[in-house]
Amino acid sequence: MLSWSSPAAQALARSTFAKWPGFHDDAIASTGLRTGPTREKSTEDEDREWSECFGHDAARLIRACVDDCLADYEFLRMFAVPP
Repeated sequence: MLSWSSPAAQALARSTFAKWPGFHDDAIASTGLRTGPTREKSTEDEDREWSECFGHDAARLIRACVDDCLADYEFLRMFAVPP
């Protein structure tokens, strides 16, 4: 999908994304992005994972946000370009 395995590409990525820590640290430490196997999670699985990671109150807020946005997401997904 995307690759930055050469030393020159790694150096460019590090300098470009240095101001945005977090996700970019993980991306820079890798050699690229690729599609992985899709795994369907149940609502209960997602709620449990969010509760374990963020706490019960935050998990409820996340679920409410997901539920509020799902119809828009599904509509926009119809226009996605397949890989």
